[in-house]
Amino acid sequence: FKISHLNSFVSNPNILLDGFLNGDIRLNKSIFPMFSGDFEVNEFYLNNVDLGSLKLNSFSNQSNDSLYANGVIYDDMETMTFKSKYPFDGSRKISTDISFMNFPAEVLDSFIAPISNLRGDANGNLQLTGIVDDYKIFGATQIDNIDFKIPYLNTRYLNHTDDLTVFF
Repeated sequence: FKISHLNSFVSNPNILLDGFLNGDIRLNKSIFPMFSGDFEVNEFYLNNVDLGSLKLNSFSNQSNDSLYANGVIYDDMETMTFKSKYPFDGSRKISTDISFMNFPAEVLDSFIAPISNLRGDANGNLQLTGIVDDYKIFGATQIDNIDFKIPYLNTRYLNHTDDLTVFF
């Protein structure tokens, strides 16, 4: 399944997905409707950046009140891991922990105005928590070998000696 077909369902226009999804969905009839699945996206692209592969494991807990997802993005090495929880109680409150390890910062380019052409390697830990469409981000990300442009000034900035740390 080509995941680019899901882009029209993603509410944020700054998120573009591509790649080939394979996987299995399991139903535990003894705790209906408990679903779980193991998925892999090969040739995984996020915002037109080749990230390698995405492995995703999703499952419900014993009381079947939440959906959990654990994932890893990797190419030659792991560049991102995440753990997420979405409750079925109608609250729409998410909880997600994300770790970056030499993650390509250009993926974030479309989210950060007024800069463009962001380059570098992101490292850090973030936590997203709150209502799905109004969540808060906590944590810090360090970007090594940063390079970006400010189109309004038509100026390019780069720093390969110091790191940029962003606190949320």
